[in-house]
Amino acid sequence: MARLFFLLSIPLAVLCQTIDLPPPPTSNVFITTFPITDYSRMDPLAPTKTPRRLMASLFQPANCTKTQLIPYMPPATAAFHDSNFSSLGIPNGTFEALRLQVCPSAPKKTDFPLLLFSTGAGTSRLLYNVICQWIASVGFNVVSIDHTYDALVVEFPDGAIIPMGNKTLPDDSDEILKVRVADVHFVFNALSNKTLTANAKIPQLKTKRVGMFGHSFGGATAGGVMLVEPRVVGGLNMDGSMWGPALNKTQKNPFTIIANRYHNQSDDATWAAFWPQLKGMKLQLQVNGTEHGSFVDYPILANSIGINSAVLPAIEPFIGDIEGLRMLKILRTYIGGFFQEVLESKKVKILQGPSTQFPEVTFANSSFGAEAN
Repeated sequence: MARLFFLLSIPLAVLCQTIDLPPPPTSNVFITTFPITDYSRMDPLAPTKTPRRLMASLFQPANCTKTQLIPYMPPATAAFHDSNFSSLGIPNGTFEALRLQVCPSAPKKTDFPLLLFSTGAGTSRLLYNVICQWIASVGFNVVSIDHTYDALVVEFPDGAIIPMGNKTLPDDSDEILKVRVADVHFVFNALSNKTLTANAKIPQLKTKRVGMFGHSFGGATAGGVMLVEPRVVGGLNMDGSMWGPALNKTQKNPFTIIANRYHNQSDDATWAAFWPQLKGMKLQLQVNGTEHGSFVDYPILANSIGINSAVLPAIEPFIGDIEGLRMLKILRTYIGGFFQEVLESKKVKILQGPSTQFPEVTFANSSFGAEAN
């Protein structure tokens, strides 16, 4: 009866008010979303012949004193996600009610180090908005990319709404990975093109030395991009198996894996194959209390609407046991610290070994030598 009352009470709250998601603890960001089209490449995933078209978001450190609320997702995408998650007991209208607290104006300072982010397979870049916001607040420009026909749905400013295509993992992994790597290469070039950045209403960004991170198949995308894009000098994989050429090609640049509590080299042959290929600084961290979906915004979204796995057991595989704010602090600290060390040559103490500040984080494997084993 208590569970039924709880579920019946949520829709009233969702429909009558917005749900403000927590801003970073220090500093904040300005967010720009923009479409970008690669006219040199026909979309290999589209059902008809058309140039490859993407959506992206730029998170810029802005350090404002006042914030404004903006929708977590545009309306059609939010409605699509409401429908998709309704079977778990998530009330209709939830995603439409979510709001990000962000800076209202673009910053004057724009020359922060750049990080690119690639999503998990079938997942919208918008479901990582809070994570990207928190990591950008450390002092990075972060660009998240939707891989069209790969994401659950991609909504464009002109009203076009493109749902996920019919390619699946693992059957089509090689093809999907190639498309994603090409997407990232195009975004790289676009971000340093004056005409394209002006059209997108974003500044030109620093693209000579860049970091890349991703979740799930996005982590494999980061590994694949590093093999062919010398401007990516460090990569990070949030809980994703590795795919493609990275499994058997040497990588000398730093790389970190952050895993859920059950994921390690003994049960993932791709990690066991990938690890010896890493010859630079490398870390494999595990976070207690997490599941694969803990590396999406799911934990903080659930906490913000008053849901946890005790109330809705069906969401436990999505959020684990970890509290949402705690997960954001862990990701902000370790991902931000890793890229500070790689891109800014800072010595980050928390990367050297276990910390009493974050007892949930275990160092499963690590090596700091120039020729790691």
